[in-house]
Amino acid sequence: GGGSLAPDVTDGLSDKNIVFSSRGDISHNSAVFILQGGPDFHAASLVLTGWRDLGYPFVVTSSDRNIMQTVNGIPSLRLYQQYLDIREDKHFYELAVVFPFRFTTNGVPALRVVTGYTEDGALVMGADIPEGSKGNLTFGDPSFILDSVEQCADELQKFSPDIIRLFSCTSRHFFWGTDVDRETLPFENVAPTSGFYTAGEFHRKGRTITQHNVTIVTLAIREFDPDLTRTFSAVNVHRDNLDRQILINHCLTSFINVASQELIEANQQLEQMAITDGLTGLYNRAETERRIVSALESYSAGTLTLPPVLIMIDLDHFKTVNDNYGHQEGDILLRNVSGVFRSVCKKYQAEAVIGRWGGEEFMLLLTNYSFETAAELANDIRRTFSSKVSRVSGRHTLCAGVAEAIPDDTMDSFVKRADRGLYQAKAQGRNQIVQIK
Repeated sequence: GGGSLAPDVTDGLSDKNIVFSSRGDISHNSAVFILQGGPDFHAASLVLTGWRDLGYPFVVTSSDRNIMQTVNGIPSLRLYQQYLDIREDKHFYELAVVFPFRFTTNGVPALRVVTGYTEDGALVMGADIPEGSKGNLTFGDPSFILDSVEQCADELQKFSPDIIRLFSCTSRHFFWGTDVDRETLPFENVAPTSGFYTAGEFHRKGRTITQHNVTIVTLAIREFDPDLTRTFSAVNVHRDNLDRQILINHCLTSFINVASQELIEANQQLEQMAITDGLTGLYNRAETERRIVSALESYSAGTLTLPPVLIMIDLDHFKTVNDNYGHQEGDILLRNVSGVFRSVCKKYQAEAVIGRWGGEEFMLLLTNYSFETAAELANDIRRTFSSKVSRVSGRHTLCAGVAEAIPDDTMDSFVKRADRGLYQAKAQGRNQIVQIK
């Protein structure tokens, strides 16, 4: 069997395409399948792209099969307009095809090429892209592509194939233009090579079949055992007249990706600052409250095996420290007790939410921890803190109220019981804990 494409493979006029077979006449809108096999038939397949990530990662926030509707909550067309300055004109496809979207499906990296757009700002992709996918815009880097070709051809040499078939995307042909042989001819150094261009490439890894765009799927075929005496020519990729462009691409890519990484790190720092108490490094009150609510919701939903436990802690006579030794000594004391919380929780291997509730008050939230063990942890914190001596203000103590969640608890009712235990501990002479169920 065989196939024939229109002279311009990007014109989208499928009625110009025909298929033919020795079993029948030339026909339109048909397909020919070739099946190969046998007891001595061996095949190996690899996938190569060579397209590199560009800039900041995005999330597909809504999609319908191959219609990518929104990315990061905005119409996906704006992604290409805002970041690549690609407009809805006659040059849209020839520019957009160079910048496909890369994401991961079933653990396999895949590219999706843009084939069009809708009036409401959605992008039509070359194949399905699931909602929730996280990925990057990518671009074709000639140097990176040729490196990938060289690595793939070297890998296929180990298989010692009799022939190689290449199934390459028409987008790659469009990208290279008259230089497309640069990425296909090197395989001739390994074995006689043939193949064709496609509108989508399929590759199976294990039990997973993935549809790709902008990809070369290589198929190496051999009969019988490999010829161990066979020698291969060196895999030659031609980089003539690309050196200057390669250097420019390298510099631009480095700038964009370093700037993007710095932006990611800056955003991460801002996000951390938004939920962290600046003095102690613990969670701030707003984040602690959010996590208490989340734990209660999980408990109500039955996803926690044990009720959450709150430990509310207050330093004894803290105002006296500030009045007698100054706020600097008070700050040192707050940081010291925060260190005690962390060390004791680590000792108990407790994944605790530790937050500063306000002033000298703190809150520890424990999930999947028994009430009794939580009380032991609170007592260990009390003992450890009281054993430490400040060079300026001496020894200090703390009180704690320990409360276990009950069905239908709200955050307010849960916190009030822990606060009641704390109040009783102070009323009973301080430097102790009180448990409230």
